[in-house]
Amino acid sequence: MRSGVIIFCLLFLATGLYARALQKDTASIECVYEYCYLKDTSSRMSEDGRLISGDSLHIRRDTMLLQIGAGASRYYGYETFLQDSLAEAFLKLTGTRMKNDRFSDAVFMIYKDRRNGQVITTDNILFSAFMITEKTPDFQWELKDEWKEFAGYRVRRAECSFRGRDYVAWFAPEIPVSDGPWKFSGLPGLIVEVYDVPCEYRYSLIGLRNVVREIGIPDENYMETDLKTYYRTLKRAIENPPLYVEATFSGPVYWKDTEGNPIDPAITKQTLKYEFQEIIK
Repeated sequence: MRSGVIIFCLLFLATGLYARALQKDTASIECVYEYCYLKDTSSRMSEDGRLISGDSLHIRRDTMLLQIGAGASRYYGYETFLQDSLAEAFLKLTGTRMKNDRFSDAVFMIYKDRRNGQVITTDNILFSAFMITEKTPDFQWELKDEWKEFAGYRVRRAECSFRGRDYVAWFAPEIPVSDGPWKFSGLPGLIVEVYDVPCEYRYSLIGLRNVVREIGIPDENYMETDLKTYYRTLKRAIENPPLYVEATFSGPVYWKDTEGNPIDPAITKQTLKYEFQEIIK
């Protein structure tokens, strides 16, 4: 075992997401990443994910899963993977589907279709399923003659500029897959760490294992759109959920708490204090 990287085992035997898939491949490698980003850029984060200044609550931390197959890969939330794994196991044991608390099977996911040179992003924005299809990005990586040790692997530095941000990546040539977290790809080895400068977004490998697992995109009634429209919609939904939901459903929406008591929807409004990872003008 490489020190610092967990070779993880799961109790759940899942073949893929709980829904029918639009595209299918078989993953042979699963990579778990810690994903950190600043929800308020008045605070600062270090290259290793520590708080430099400001409020520690401004650093959001999530665990993400990258599943890599021969012709495609899928990147999405590890919590979603566990939920779907449990549902799959329950179905196999009982023949009955578990109740799904999600409004739909659409989730935030990045599906890299290498055979067709496409990257497909899906997301569920307040009950609406979106899909964005784009050509596989050319990151125009610059390889640097700088090396370090990462969890027992000898990794090399690379740099690029992509959609409004400058990135530093570290990749492991001895893991010969040209993939990485989020939309990143195109290096001669697995990307084990990547962050922008001045570190508002950061990804770091924390788990790795060999698997045989079907991957795909949930079959949903997606609204196909472009990146600019998607980010504009996402910003509206985050900053003013009541207005977004009322516009989506073309009528008044009544807001209640978990106990069924009416609440003032104004309390859900907020102002974004950070920029999305892709700065699309």
